[in-house]
Amino acid sequence: MKAIYASLLFLAATAAQSSNNEDSAPAADAASAAPVASAQTSASPESAAPTSATTPESAVQPESAAQPEPAAQPESPDFSKHCSNNGESLCASDADNKFWSCTDGKWALMTCSNNDVCGQSSDNRAVCHDPSKPIEKPEQPQKLEPCDNVGDGKCASDGKDKYYTCTDKGWQLLTCDGDTICGQSSENAVVCHDPNKPLEKPEQPQKLEPCDNVGDGKCASDGKDKYYTCTDKGWQLLTCDGDTICGQSSENAVVCHDPNKPLEKPEQPQKLEPCDNVGDGKCASDGKNKYYTCTDKGWQLLTCDGDTICGQSSENAVVCHDPNKPLEKPEQPQKLEPCDTVNATMCDSTNKSKFFKCVDNKWMNMACDKGNVCAIRNSKVQCMDQATADAPVDYCKTDKATRCAADNKKVFQVCTDGYWQNSTCSDNNYCLFKNDKATCVDKAASEAVQVPCRTENATQCYDGQKNMYQVCIDHYWTNSTCAKDTYCLFRNGKTTCVDKATAEAPVQPCTTANATRCVDDDSIFQICISDYWTNSTCDSGNVCGMKQDVPDQPCKKDKATQCIDGKPGMYQMCIDKLWQNMTCTSGNVCRIKDDNVVCVDKDAATSETNVYSGVDQSAFIPSAGSADVIMSVALSAFLAISTIAFVV
Repeated sequence: MKAIYASLLFLAATAAQSSNNEDSAPAADAASAAPVASAQTSASPESAAPTSATTPESAVQPESAAQPEPAAQPESPDFSKHCSNNGESLCASDADNKFWSCTDGKWALMTCSNNDVCGQSSDNRAVCHDPSKPIEKPEQPQKLEPCDNVGDGKCASDGKDKYYTCTDKGWQLLTCDGDTICGQSSENAVVCHDPNKPLEKPEQPQKLEPCDNVGDGKCASDGKDKYYTCTDKGWQLLTCDGDTICGQSSENAVVCHDPNKPLEKPEQPQKLEPCDNVGDGKCASDGKNKYYTCTDKGWQLLTCDGDTICGQSSENAVVCHDPNKPLEKPEQPQKLEPCDTVNATMCDSTNKSKFFKCVDNKWMNMACDKGNVCAIRNSKVQCMDQATADAPVDYCKTDKATRCAADNKKVFQVCTDGYWQNSTCSDNNYCLFKNDKATCVDKAASEAVQVPCRTENATQCYDGQKNMYQVCIDHYWTNSTCAKDTYCLFRNGKTTCVDKATAEAPVQPCTTANATRCVDDDSIFQICISDYWTNSTCDSGNVCGMKQDVPDQPCKKDKATQCIDGKPGMYQMCIDKLWQNMTCTSGNVCRIKDDNVVCVDKDAATSETNVYSGVDQSAFIPSAGSADVIMSVALSAFLAISTIAFVV
């Protein structure tokens, strides 16, 4: 019995050894059938070779230590990493007609069109040019220190048609238009002028001290058509219109007048003390069309409109009236009855520019601003221009709502106290109603066609203008312009401004994300990234091969993993019932931990580690009569005989 037991034990050991030798065959076959391309893409540096497989979360990725070293990239910057300056471009070091372009934060390898070659026009800009012609590099400003005052100017050293202007980024070189040349009109200012005429330098104010009171005026020393006015920056030199000349109408005021007529100086109030009650009025001493009104600054001299003259309608009130008709004095507020409601108001029936206000329980006479008249709106006094007062009352519901006037493009209306009030756009601006509100814009903007859009902040290139793009703002497309020498390119669902070569490169759309394909160049393959094919390059010495170039290796359990015998830096994963090859990062090797593949540092890995330890054997598909079946039969026989022997 002992002899039989020993013989069976020997047979079981022999069968186990045979099974181990044959079990390693699928992995070895897998290694020999590994894809021939291990790729590295400039758009996604950590991508694996063209394959449908993806790396498990527990595995660390890039290439195997057993693979050839990758091709040397240009020394600076590292094109395998992300870039930070969109639009930056650098010529490739390994091909005359290729260059790297920074697009959407990633380096992309581009190719010049036709027979052009790449040339570096500046430190961070590559251009494709005719190899028989030199690169045209932009003229740089002479090495000037960064400027201090934006707007300052200096003629260039050649003294002709070039000049520098101070911008927020430093001195910028510009060129005069046509045949004009640069002239230094002052210490910090330049002007482009006709070289056949002397440079006209502006007359500077005599060295006056900074002025104290904005609005003060002084005639210039020549006493003709020049005068100074006090601004918040000091004395500013101005010129009278037409043939008029400057005259000093008072100590701190000037007027431009006809030199053939004497200067009319305004009548000053008789030396009255500062007035007490704002709104009080007094006719001027000549008793004609002049009168004084009490303002918060004192007595102010005013003139009646047209041919009317001043009349004293009450002790403290005046009215401008037709001199051919008797003065009608207004019915006064109940003189004996004080007013009851503080701040109550009513228009003066005899003077359309006046109104009464209840202050301290008595009626006080008030005046509208010059040119305005009193009108009642919503039971309250309002001062407004005559046209608005005469217009029919147009009521509104939403306070502060705005709209453009129907009959005047320069007028807009604001809903105030329940009715529309007119306002006028300044200068050459016109009313534009957009996004449920009225705004004043220049004429071109007001006449532009308003094209609606749906998605806020969406962008698109402007049709017909390569250097323009549009942004969806407040539900309408708004035009914007790319920087100089850049053009609009629409990629990945948004616009970006790029150099001309990048903008004109052929666009190849794709539909399946992460799909791959080989191209004519054996070492180049493409990956579908954000709906466009992006070029990638295989490692040095490798070429691109598609999946159909190698035999399929079937497996059972989805996402099962195993190391590859003879390829320590590679492993396989079961995806869609087929083994797919994967690669560990550089310097790492495949090991099994907790029934899963892990990539570990090869120096830390021990040579005794069994690379198949813990592999899920159900992932393999044994053939009929294989060593797995033999091993199972032998072990069953061994256990049966052992049981019999134990019982005996």
